[in-house]
Amino acid sequence: ANSDAGASNGHSKHPLTISPLADSAHATGVHAAGALSAYNATREGFVFSDGHTFGVGDEPEESEEFEQAMQAMFEAALAIARQSLAAIERRMELPAGWFEREMGPITANS
Repeated sequence: ANSDAGASNGHSKHPLTISPLADSAHATGVHAAGALSAYNATREGFVFSDGHTFGVGDEPEESEEFEQAMQAMFEAALAIARQSLAAIERRMELPAGWFEREMGPITANS
């Protein structure tokens, strides 16, 4: 898990709780309803950033299976993002790889 996991205020209920002070663009962990932004006002959930994942489950096998599924999902989403950006580069007649050169590695912006 990412170093942003774990609330620094001592009120965390789960070891992967994202601190309210964390950079939510690069945080990985769990959040309660109302945490991090107005977008989460009525929902709780998982946040996976920058290619980081974690497992959840009561049994080690469940946790490992969940983490593997999340890693596979990240790789699939990354492939779609790269294909989409490549199509935009072609359409805009930009050099191949322009977005990653100008904005940094896509894995650090996801």
